[in-house]
Amino acid sequence: TYLQPALTLGNVPQLAIDLIINTYQLKRVGFIHNENVVPLIGNDTFDSTTEGGQQQGTMSLSVEVFQSQQAKITLVQQRSPILEGCIHKFANSLLQWYKQAGFRELLFLASTNANKRTDSQLTGTQLRYVAANAAADLTKSIERAEQLCLVPRMETEVEVDGDIIQLSDRLTGLGRELMRSSNNTQPNIPMLALVLFCSEGENTPDAINMANHLAVYTGLANKGDKIEFKIPSSWKLLQGPSFDQSLFF
Repeated sequence: TYLQPALTLGNVPQLAIDLIINTYQLKRVGFIHNENVVPLIGNDTFDSTTEGGQQQGTMSLSVEVFQSQQAKITLVQQRSPILEGCIHKFANSLLQWYKQAGFRELLFLASTNANKRTDSQLTGTQLRYVAANAAADLTKSIERAEQLCLVPRMETEVEVDGDIIQLSDRLTGLGRELMRSSNNTQPNIPMLALVLFCSEGENTPDAINMANHLAVYTGLANKGDKIEFKIPSSWKLLQGPSFDQSLFF
């Protein structure tokens, strides 16, 4: 299974992937260098130890690749945005790699604006799945999402005053492009997207929620397990630097 995050509301997919990587100590097996992604370099996301005033660990780059051979999953962690107007090119590059590597399915992680929910979406789980047209190849994936993770399919319509209104699948940007290409490729690429309703702000609880479902879906954890997630050291900087308390006392 190949996992790809969206760079979207609250950065929830990226945070969830970092939780999975750090908790289960997934191995970094490589990097993706692509001209359509903004270059980035930064401190190690998971190791903040220092020695002699120098930080240890491995530098983080724009797009990194991690694997769990036990769970048979490959995770791509994308830390910088796609250049404007280049989403189509980047999506084609990812799908070409997908085919060459011989992955079984594409699992896309996304978040979407909770302010635009329908009445039926206001309660219950805030996670939904969107499936590509390759229904035959996604049967087991959909069963895992619905029965194992208790995630319902994204609503496609709503009735208002007797009229049926068609709804969007809530995928945007890279997710929309990958889903479109998956449906138009012959044979269709089995792609499943997990989409979480959320709001911009303190999104670590949203990331933990998504990571819980992700761990069960991929087989890293069993249904009903209480997962003790190991928080990445980089999360200390999510809300920016702390203020000087002496200014107010």
